Amino acid sequence: MVSMLFPTWVYAEMSTYDELIIQARDGDRQPLLQYLAVREKETQLTAGEIADWLQVSSWANNDAETLAVWERYRQRMAIPAMY
Repeated sequence: MVSMLFPTWVYAEMSTYDELIIQARDGDRQPLLQYLAVREKETQLTAGEIADWLQVSSWANNDAETLAVWERYRQRMAIPAMY
């Protein structure tokens, strides 16, 4: 019975951010990029969020945005390496 419930429980626990990451991996990158741009104005982003922003903006071939984000955050925090 537990194994039958586990997939539902995992789905219920998926955050909006996780859903945006999945969308970005599937090629719909703008929702995540817009989310991060708005969130940046509301609160301090984590190093992981910055790394995601850099990765996804590079997938979108948006070199100007990638460089702008990098310049804003490279001295403020240790950003995880992208791969």
